[in-house]
Order: sequence, then structure tokens, then C-alpha cells
Amino acid sequence: MRLLPIILAPLALTGCFSWWTDDTPAVTPSQSNPVDTYADAADGVMDLAAAAVQTARAANADGKPKVVEGELSVAAAALPRPTPKAVKESQSRSKAESTVIWTEAVAKADKLQRQLDDLWGKVEAEKEAARQQLAAKQAELDAARAAQRDLIWTSGGLLIVLLGLAGLVWGSALGVTKPEAALVILGGFAVGSLPWLLESDLSIWVLAPIGAILVVRIGLWAFKK
Repeated sequence: MRLLPIILAPLALTGCFSWWTDDTPAVTPSQSNPVDTYADAADGVMDLAAAAVQTARAANADGKPKVVEGELSVAAAALPRPTPKAVKESQSRSKAESTVIWTEAVAKADKLQRQLDDLWGKVEAEKEAARQQLAAKQAELDAARAAQRDLIWTSGGLLIVLLGLAGLVWGSALGVTKPEAALVILGGFAVGSLPWLLESDLSIWVLAPIGAILVVRIGLWAFKK
């Protein structure tokens, strides 16, 4: 037993366990939201109808009945078909020709529109709350994965350190020199601290010398063989 098998065996185990445990699906939101799709379509229809009505009113003031009829036809096509009750109420208002009745109808319509706006505001608030819950769940899942990853690498590093200590104690029986055993221990510390080193700005200054030493030692071992 020499340096290379001692280092590679625990690293192989660590890599296998890392691959095996990283199978938890990520929490991802749905790509298409039916509520948003419906709301966008409804907004487009209402915008088309409102613009047509506004143009028709302006044309009526200018005495252009053909334009009035055309734009009202566009608005009628965009809006949902009225119920018989709503048609009856509208015809009743037209026969009465009462400014008071029309004013009351306008106030009622405005109230209904504000109620719709309030309801949609509640829908948007619920959507935002759901998005925040989803983001919190994803953050929790990411933290659990990171903790699991750190534990695996720390365990692998500890195993390598134990092998290096075994090399120091029973080096002659294992065929490992003390410098090689010390290098194995150093590699174990590097493996165990790898998750933190990768997130640190000093990682390159720590990992590069260790990697260079390992490459040199493995090259010398291969040359001797």
C-alpha cells in the first residue's frame, strides 16, 4: 500500500455518496399560470371594447353614425353576450331617458369595476405569498443539500486523516513512509474543508499548493514504480 491508493479510495467513496444523495428534485414553479393567462386575455378584450366605446362616443359627438355603428360592433364582439335581464334593464333606461337613472347605472357600474379591481388585488397578493413560500421552500431545500454535501466531504476528509494516522503508526507494516502519511493527513484536511474552501476567496491559495504537492508526490510514486 502506497500513497495513491490511500488517497483515491476515500475520495472515490466521497464522490459516490455525493452523487447518490443529490437526487432530490428542485422546487420549481409552473411555467404557465392559467390565472395569469386568463387575466392577460381578459385585459386585452376589455381594453379593446373600452377603446371602441370611447371612439364611438367621439364619433357620435361629431355626427358620424357609420363610425359609431362600426365601433360599437367591435365593442359588442369583444364583450360577453348580455343576459336577458341586463338587456331588459338597459332598454328600460333608454325608454326612460332619465339622467338620474343613467347616473345611478354609471355609479353601479363603477362600483362593480372597483370590486373587480379589489378582487384582482387579492389574487395578486395570494400569488405573491405563494411565490415567497416557494422561494423559502427552495432556500430550505438548498440549505439541506449544502449541509448534506458538507457532511459527506467532512466524513471523507476524516477517513483520509484516519488513514494517514494509521500510516504514521503502522507505516512500516503498511509500506508508507512518514512524509507520505503526513501528506495523506494534509490531504484529508483539505478534502474535509473543501466545501468551505470553494466558497472562500482564499481557496485558490490553499488548494493550489496542496494540489501541486499531491501531483508531485504521485508523479514520483509513479516514476519509482
